[in-house]
Amino acid sequence: SVAQDLLALTRALLHPGDRLAWIGVLRAPWCGLSLLDLHTLLAADLQRPVPEILREQSAQSAPLSMDGRRSLARLLPVIERTARARGRRALRDLIEGAWLDLAGPATLREEAEYESAEAFLRLLESVDTGGDCAEPGALLERMTSRKGSLGSGEPGVQVMTMHKAKGLEFDTVILPGLGKRPHGRDASLLASLDVILPSGEQGTILAPMAAVGEQQDRLYDYLAAVERRKQAAETRRLLYVACTRAKTSLHVLAHATVIPDDADGWCLRRPDAGSLLECLWPVLAAEAPIHPPESGAADMRKSERTWIQPLIRRLPPQWQAPPAAPALAAPASETLAQTEKLAYEWVSNWAMCAGSVVHYWLKVITEKGVEDFSARRIRADRPLFRRQLISLGISTDDLERATDRVVDALLGVIADERGRWILSAAHAQSQCELPLTTLHNGRFRNVVIDRTFVAPDGYRWLIDYKISSHEGGDLAAFLVQEAARHAEQLRTYRQALTALWNEPVRSALYFPLLGEFVEVSLDDVAG
Repeated sequence: SVAQDLLALTRALLHPGDRLAWIGVLRAPWCGLSLLDLHTLLAADLQRPVPEILREQSAQSAPLSMDGRRSLARLLPVIERTARARGRRALRDLIEGAWLDLAGPATLREEAEYESAEAFLRLLESVDTGGDCAEPGALLERMTSRKGSLGSGEPGVQVMTMHKAKGLEFDTVILPGLGKRPHGRDASLLASLDVILPSGEQGTILAPMAAVGEQQDRLYDYLAAVERRKQAAETRRLLYVACTRAKTSLHVLAHATVIPDDADGWCLRRPDAGSLLECLWPVLAAEAPIHPPESGAADMRKSERTWIQPLIRRLPPQWQAPPAAPALAAPASETLAQTEKLAYEWVSNWAMCAGSVVHYWLKVITEKGVEDFSARRIRADRPLFRRQLISLGISTDDLERATDRVVDALLGVIADERGRWILSAAHAQSQCELPLTTLHNGRFRNVVIDRTFVAPDGYRWLIDYKISSHEGGDLAAFLVQEAARHAEQLRTYRQALTALWNEPVRSALYFPLLGEFVEVSLDDVAG
């Protein structure tokens, strides 16, 4: 149910016109509207998208219950924020953020439910197309293709039809709802029966249904009766198959109605014809317990049945998130990127976005193998780069030149022998985008190392990518200047690496757009 709720939330946020998904969102535990409130909101308008109806009803103070108004007041701001963020955030981040804002985790009770939620969110990553999902139906297909639940491990309970259970065995088998009325079958326009003729040949008897107003043909009635007997035999066979799937224990569940008998007592009403319980009735009728109504109860033949709202798991309408835990008494933390912000304010937004995309793809190329990437493949992936840049919020005016920079940088890497050596996955202890935390001058620093590995000579390489270009004439002077400017950053990275591993570290800057690899000797360069 957790994955189903998340699926409804995903489909609703991606498609405002998916009415069924929106009803699932409104009934999910984080909102939990009653059926009466749902009817009040949606029954009178079957054409407009549900979000539009919710906004209008909220503005007009819809005649909902107090609980319903409180639930919608918590839901609507989340929906609005998520709609504005769509296309600018990864699909998982978008849905997970909305789920967290709606207090989805607060509705979970068991560890398996958390695992199911995490498994579904990982599925979102696999269908993400630039912060969107091209085919929301693919999510449902991937969910149903998995064996068991979306959580880890095999499920303890498997739910399947009797037909699907044929040939399988289980320690315990539970057959619920045997007293349920079977689906009615429409009368056939043409009744048929295969028979063996006296000559030994096979033949077929056919009888058409009578026209409206005409008396039914007796042959048709006979063939229909034969078909009903065949269906009854098939029902008994199916019940036998289901019962014999159990290796240890079999639990048969059914309901039977208690009715007054002619002797002012109580008896069980015979099950509906065609139900599985009817097959067992000759054995169970004498053994089934009879529980008469409590004394003083009204005559069952005259009493009216009262519909009761089914219980569903939901957050209390007045629920509020608990206050955040107090901060730990630890040295102040800062991100290295924050300390360098002032030094790099001159970098334009589009260049920063292009650098982020290049870093991502350099990691992908390393993990999948640089041998699998050619110039033709890089150029063919240009639309994908554009979608990623759009998801980072880049403006339309800067989109094409940012895309050009991504393509040029990746083409430069795979064409450069040194670049292919850097990205090779054959290195020992090969890692990309390695996040580490180090303590520097009494303050925590969070760093991300672009590339590190151990070379055959025993040195650990620390390589930082710089997605910058140089238009001037003195390239050598530019590279020296860059080495000096990034020395402190590389020292911090080296400190984090040496705290974990004992190998000697060699540091370098790599410029994909320039095809330049600059080793930086941190002991010689002034900080």
